[in-house]
Amino acid sequence: MKREDLINDPGKYTSDVLPRSVHWKCTGGSTGVLLHVLQDSRYGAANSAGSYLFFKWVGWKPTDRIQKIWGSYAEVLGDHPTVKRRLLNWLYGQPQLDANALRAGDFDRYVDVIDRTRPEIILSYVNAAESLAEYINISGRRLSYTPRGVVTAAGTLFPDWRRNIERAFGCPVFNRYASDEAGCIACARGADALYVNPSTHIVEVVDADGQRIAHGTGRILVTVLNNLSMPLIRYDTGDYATIDSAESLYPQHGWQRLESVDGRELTMLRGPDGSRFSPLLFTHLIDVVQNKGFISQYQIVQRGLEKYTIRLKLWPGLSPEEPRIRLSLDGFRHDMLAVLGSATVIEFAFVDQVEAFPSGKVPFCIVRFDEEPAHASAHD
Repeated sequence: MKREDLINDPGKYTSDVLPRSVHWKCTGGSTGVLLHVLQDSRYGAANSAGSYLFFKWVGWKPTDRIQKIWGSYAEVLGDHPTVKRRLLNWLYGQPQLDANALRAGDFDRYVDVIDRTRPEIILSYVNAAESLAEYINISGRRLSYTPRGVVTAAGTLFPDWRRNIERAFGCPVFNRYASDEAGCIACARGADALYVNPSTHIVEVVDADGQRIAHGTGRILVTVLNNLSMPLIRYDTGDYATIDSAESLYPQHGWQRLESVDGRELTMLRGPDGSRFSPLLFTHLIDVVQNKGFISQYQIVQRGLEKYTIRLKLWPGLSPEEPRIRLSLDGFRHDMLAVLGSATVIEFAFVDQVEAFPSGKVPFCIVRFDEEPAHASAHD
């Protein structure tokens, strides 16, 4: 079953007998299209238990504070937290920070809040954690204490982002995979693979025809074991994951293991033969090999099977016409052509800000064949 199925006719997938505790969960996810899923108290209890199991892997105890940098309300839109959220903030002395409103003026305030409340665990949108870490590393600010760990979710954790976050906060980063409609699915125990909770989920990784793959990158299908009000069976999440062997995902003993969660289908690069390229193939190339300290932010947009626009946000005061920048971009184009094929067309567009989804999440890669960029000046 696909997301579109639930959007078009959610009632078709509900149980005939529903408990009194049932309620509709509305989520826009990273697509910005509203999806309604029926959930009940049994599902909620199991999902909370799975979430705290993953926190326990970080070293959490029931008395520990968890600081959220999340997107449940957006200060940038002038919205305010609900009465329930304000009450929880008061009870726990732990205000929720809005990941969707993390702007230049908020960095100092967020660091001040974390330093004052001293949470043992920080749970954050991955792009918000990386942005805050970048500010801490560049500004020279340091926390007066060391958290036990930073848990990242709601996006792809790229290797360089992990390094930046660990450097800023001085603690390990634990990557979590979850969705509003399917709950907490898997989590890493450090800088290793993600382990699927067998009490709540079964995961498959399949190719374009829906057949299980033995290794490599494919689409994630998840079966939720604890939502009897609206069973999600072999639900196509729209995400891609990489596995190293059939045994790692379909073990005779032990837990299922994902080597990495690579991002949504919208962020996977496509080849002319139907293949998908993980964005992880290009992070090292952009961040380490060709970025000589001039790229502040970047985004790969695929606009055809053999056409790419690379959006680049330069650090202030730099010009795209500087010889060292042009030389690095030529080297980047050369290396990308070696991967994608010599017929590929690569354009560079220098922008003030890369594109964000309507939900506020900032994708590293976008696959879009239906329009041309209108907001950036392209430089061949």
